[in-house]
Amino acid sequence: MHKIDILMPVYNAESYLEESLHGIFSQTFQDFRIIAVDDASDDKSSEILKSFKNERLTSIQNPFNMGCTASLQKGFSMCQAEFTARIDADDIMKPERLEVQMNFLMDHPEYSVVGSNADIIDEASRLTGEMNWLHDDYDIICNLLKGFNPVGHPLVMFKTEEIRKVGAYNSPFKASQDMALWLNLYASGRKCGNIPQSLTQYRVHSKQISQTARAGEKERWLHMFSSFLNSIFPAHGFSQTEIADYLDFHTWKDRIFTTEQSKKYNMLFEKILIAFERHSFMLAPVSRVFAEKHKDASAVWKKRLQWILKEFKEEKLQYAVYGAGRKGREILDFISQENLMKPIVAFDDNPTETSYGEFTISKLDAKYDTIGAIVLGTDSFQDKLRLNAHKTFRHAFCVNIFL
Repeated sequence: MHKIDILMPVYNAESYLEESLHGIFSQTFQDFRIIAVDDASDDKSSEILKSFKNERLTSIQNPFNMGCTASLQKGFSMCQAEFTARIDADDIMKPERLEVQMNFLMDHPEYSVVGSNADIIDEASRLTGEMNWLHDDYDIICNLLKGFNPVGHPLVMFKTEEIRKVGAYNSPFKASQDMALWLNLYASGRKCGNIPQSLTQYRVHSKQISQTARAGEKERWLHMFSSFLNSIFPAHGFSQTEIADYLDFHTWKDRIFTTEQSKKYNMLFEKILIAFERHSFMLAPVSRVFAEKHKDASAVWKKRLQWILKEFKEEKLQYAVYGAGRKGREILDFISQENLMKPIVAFDDNPTETSYGEFTISKLDAKYDTIGAIVLGTDSFQDKLRLNAHKTFRHAFCVNIFL
């Protein structure tokens, strides 16, 4: 079986379809199949698809215009490869896109979806700008909880079965099926990432679906975000009006808010952020707040740690640092230098490695009323702690330092 399925919805794309297909067939990684779903186009799109005599192109013809979401549902039902890449019929893949994204997903098992940056082109394929997406996990989560897409839909590759498990394109939204999918993904404890590299030429023109169909979707967007809030924060107590105002303030920005209103909806964001993290922590024995191996590792874990300790302080949670050996001292030194909230205790299993003394999680639980933990160490070290930490604490906040 081929390694990648490429899912492409097509509707009246005769001006761009041939160029888009050539971009796919020019990939450096060639073990793929294209599933193109023609949504009853009334131009020459169907003829163009038929003109490509290539066994790796599967073309499906809708009997009538069903819309983008239904076309994606139909096409995705045929996807059987390990990975599925999305592309629109008016966009162009750069030659290395499939190879780069597939390698990222294989090297980063903690991600279900990966997007990238893109070049923006016009009707004549002239470069007009850049589309840069956030690539830090914390920033992506914050943006998501303010109602923004974490990734660009036609720029992504995802793990097929993981997307199928969260419902894939089972959405009532004509133009926002992507946001509904990402919210379901995050509510299930999975996450998206972005490669800070342009891998697609994204075309902006007056006839594209996102420009014509998204108008009037506010009510559906509100319903979608409300459902997401109910899943991660069942006791939120926010009215539909408050949620609508929250989205108006953070996402749509189509009216002016007073200083008091601004303060209210910024505070509401903080509450939703904390609720989301707590929800995520409950979905795994030990949640990975930091699990990336890259050159910015130090800056990333410091940013994460500041954020976590701010949450602890606001929630009046005591916490412990577990695994504070030689490398773990870097965390403790940073906490001290930045004058951050200090742990009630820090310890390591090996008393020869630390002056904190020998403790176990069960002894910590008996001695302290602690419901938070920052766990340090390597992957193998954390694997041994995983079940114990989850049984002992309501939340186990995990910061990885790869030794």
